[in-house]
Amino acid sequence: MLVSQAPGNWQDSAAAGERKPVAAPVSGFFKGDRGLPVLILVALLGFALYWTMEQRVFPSASIDLKLNRSQIAELARTYSTKFGWAGAGVAKKTIESTTFTYNDEAKTFLEYQLGAVRANQLMKEEIPVWSWTTRFCKELDI
Repeated sequence: MLVSQAPGNWQDSAAAGERKPVAAPVSGFFKGDRGLPVLILVALLGFALYWTMEQRVFPSASIDLKLNRSQIAELARTYSTKFGWAGAGVAKKTIESTTFTYNDEAKTFLEYQLGAVRANQLMKEEIPVWSWTTRFCKELDI
């Protein structure tokens, strides 16, 4: 029976007539624990870079939630009743779903045209890219 873990690492066994895999010797930078301090240093530098750049680079920096999910759901129930959909939250068979979403096309356009820093500033202050969506439906009704 031939079993290989890496190509070219075979050793013949004269007694059994079988070929057995041979483990490659560990050498170079990662021999022992010599590379571990360097990897830890690189990880710490990466974490420090993330910590300092996160607010300028990632679009989540522009999210400012003034209302939480339960407040949005209650507001949606109020609006749905006000606009004549009396089944919202009242009927036993009503299904309610509140999700947080964003306009990906607007977000991407702003990031490409203005850069991440300016786009985050606009998305936080002026352009409503982030939003809550609440959907009411009756069971088995699409």
